[in-house]
Formats: sequence, C-alpha cells, structure tokens
Amino acid sequence: QTASTQAIATFKKIVKLRPNDQQAVFALAQAADSLRQTPAAISAYKRLLKLKLDPTKMPKHLDLVHNTGKDKGQTEVAIYEIP
Repeated sequence: QTASTQAIATFKKIVKLRPNDQQAVFALAQAADSLRQTPAAISAYKRLLKLKLDPTKMPKHLDLVHNTGKDKGQTEVAIYEIP
C-alpha cells in the first residue's frame, strides 16, 4: 500500500468509530481530496453536503446544502466552471 492509501484507510477507520463526528468526516474528505483519492473524497463530502448544480444560470450555480450539524438545512451558494 502507498502512504496515501494507508492515510485514507486510517481516516476511514476513525470515521467508522465516530460516524457522527463532522470534523472527522471533513478531515477524511480533505485528506482524500488532497491525496487525489477522489472516490473517498466524494463519499465523505456527500455525508456532509448535498450538491445542487444549476448549469442553466450564467455563471453556473452550485448550492451546497448542509446535511448534518448545527448548519443542517442551510445553503451555501457558489459558482463553478468545468474546463
């Protein structure tokens, strides 16, 4: 196993032990993202946020709706571009 694979496996174990710990899930998402472990990053982010893309608007809009925690139900608005 590579060091990045081992790191992600460790974060997954922590999240499994503490499934309701938003900080642990967020740490997993960030670590996986920075280590280019895209499937693990997407899975972790999906536990925290629901993504709503609206490509019909210009610029294209992205709504991030919190799934858990004190911000549950709140929406963060962003714009995006896919090259």
